[in-house]
Amino acid sequence: MGQIAQQAQGQQLQPLNPRGRLKQLVEHSWPQIARVIGGNLDSEALLQMCISSINRTPALAECTPVSVLSCFMQCAALGLRPSDVDG
Repeated sequence: MGQIAQQAQGQQLQPLNPRGRLKQLVEHSWPQIARVIGGNLDSEALLQMCISSINRTPALAECTPVSVLSCFMQCAALGLRPSDVDG
């Protein structure tokens, strides 16, 4: 995660298209995230789930890029799918 955090450190989401910028950052960082995928998740499927989460949850664009990447990294490592479902 250190390398991803360094890449995202100091980067601000562009106000005109914050979700697009966040998606671009996730796609750029995906090779590092994919290395820690646990469970029986497919790398491409998990990437699409992360992108879908960004599309379904516009408030993610208000988070720091480091925090969003960290959450996706944790999902990958634990073999979990990102979801906005409570419970």
